[in-house]
Amino acid sequence: MPPITEPVVIVLKYTADAGGKAALAPAKGKRTPVPPGATVIFALGDPGATSLTVTFPNNSPFGDVAPVQTVKGGDAHRVEREVNASDPKANVYIFDCTAIINGTPVAAKGGGEIEIGP
Repeated sequence: MPPITEPVVIVLKYTADAGGKAALAPAKGKRTPVPPGATVIFALGDPGATSLTVTFPNNSPFGDVAPVQTVKGGDAHRVEREVNASDPKANVYIFDCTAIINGTPVAAKGGGEIEIGP
């Protein structure tokens, strides 16, 4: 897997879900394509937003060890997964996210996805 020099930054912004409830979502759409070997950084895109935590409830694109199932905003993590050509659904990693927006906790279950691909 060749090293990728530019990190993929996934900016999460405060929004409302389909039911009008406060939520967090990736600014550029729910699914973010990420090449194998890339470094990913999650960031908050709103003033007054702090304490971002991103959790992969099933599998993590960063590996199988517990510390990479939940990552903090601003930390860099390298994608350890390769593209699974025989099962494209296996290339999608759903994440939940929580943050504090202007003092109020906000959460999004299944708020975004990373798709491993070229």
